[in-house]
Amino acid sequence: MGYPSFTKAELAAFTGRPPASFPAFVEASAYPQALLLFKIGTCLASLDDLTEDQFQMARFAIMSMADSIHLSQPYAAAKSSPFSSESIGSYSYSKAAKAVSKGETTGVEWFDLAIKNLSVCDTEDDLPMSGGIEVFENDASFVQGASLGNFRMLSPQDIDLSRSYGFDPAASSIYGG
Repeated sequence: MGYPSFTKAELAAFTGRPPASFPAFVEASAYPQALLLFKIGTCLASLDDLTEDQFQMARFAIMSMADSIHLSQPYAAAKSSPFSSESIGSYSYSKAAKAVSKGETTGVEWFDLAIKNLSVCDTEDDLPMSGGIEVFENDASFVQGASLGNFRMLSPQDIDLSRSYGFDPAASSIYGG
């Protein structure tokens, strides 16, 4: 099945506004843009494997984004001006595309909720959410840190100072002792 197509009548039912309030732009451009943003944000090849609730969330997400794109059109000229600022208009597709590609929220509630809950994008290239950085840990020496339970790893400079001048980094006023 892949992805469903939507009509102005479905968007009207979703928003509660009359079907006549939606121009041809909605089906010709707003839906394809919203669908592409959804695909970028979720990395889903299709909606076939989703549960009924997940499928409904995906539909709401795409319709919400399409509606937001549609509602931003009266401000398109002002937003495309090189002198416009981020605050002109209510919403911008280009802002949404940038946010989705960076994994940030767009401000469209159903869309952001769906991206958060349905995304299967590979984040292998992203920074880890937990873990640490190993630096000099194989040959490192540690002393009590400034706060209870913390440890301070001695740098090569600290070790050189202790060897050359008898400096004890663990006894300094900053690191306890």
